[in-house]
Amino acid sequence: MMFENPVFMCIDAGGENCPCRLAESGNCIACGRLSGQDCSGCRWHGVCIYNEYIQGGKKIKNNREEKEVPIVEMEIYDEILYLGLNVGKGFAIKCYPAGTYVFLRSKDREQFYNVPISVMRADIEKGVIYLLVKCISSKTKALQDVKETVVIRGPYRNGVFGIDELYASLRDAEREGRRGKILAISRSVGIAPAEKLIQVFGNKHDITLMADLSNMRRGIIEKHLNEKPAAFSELDLTDEKNIKKIRDEIVGGRYDFIAVFTSDYYINLIGDLTEELNFRGRMAVSNNFNICCGEGICGACSVAGKNGETLKMCKCRLSGEESIKRKVIYK
Repeated sequence: MMFENPVFMCIDAGGENCPCRLAESGNCIACGRLSGQDCSGCRWHGVCIYNEYIQGGKKIKNNREEKEVPIVEMEIYDEILYLGLNVGKGFAIKCYPAGTYVFLRSKDREQFYNVPISVMRADIEKGVIYLLVKCISSKTKALQDVKETVVIRGPYRNGVFGIDELYASLRDAEREGRRGKILAISRSVGIAPAEKLIQVFGNKHDITLMADLSNMRRGIIEKHLNEKPAAFSELDLTDEKNIKKIRDEIVGGRYDFIAVFTSDYYINLIGDLTEELNFRGRMAVSNNFNICCGEGICGACSVAGKNGETLKMCKCRLSGEESIKRKVIYK
């Protein structure tokens, strides 16, 4: 399927991991000079990435390396694994922003067992990050066998599309002298990025969380959802009556923003609902593209632009609305 080109920027552009391996291979998302073109269409407003690459001896910057870290907490609830990892204060600080994820694997497994997992919470003082893993296949089930340590790589920023729009919406609310209002909808381990959203924004803004716990035990939420939303309710997204509850909440809630952390099916369903209701706010959604390496190298997350170019969705910084358009949803 071919898509119209979005207005996007690389999630790592200008950061500590830029220039990256894509620059080295001539496939940079942000820089025309580093992708075999010229500077005529450059939309980057920071320090020139091409200059950084040349002045740095044509080397990539701060490559994300794997490291073995201690497990300080671990509990298994049927197929849900809860982990607390001692990653150090510096790494924990980098894991604080909403939408952050890391790659995990057992030290006894090969690198292709790496699996991307959203950061649920980051305790900067302790240097610990907390994760929820749904163990449903080979990669994730292998994590149930870890003992004292686990191998981690990251952090990565693009676990949620629409974070830029979220910041913009909340800044608008602050300029108006009020707290912003966010409606978060999650299903199963989608509650992890919802918890991270609450940790980052919950002190200054009001967040309502509607969570489908699916096959998760209630004890996980009672014990590990440390950051409390302004309002919390459980629902079953497979029940059409609860879709009506979401509709009523959107209509009556006067929300600035809606964040959806579910499968693509429900993201599409709620996206259609916001269009039908003429919702005037913006959206953020979980990045459910097929992320394999996180670096844009393997191509598992790729879609085609209208001119046949490859867009790497583990790197592209999209709005929630744009990402919905770019995902093929099977009904």
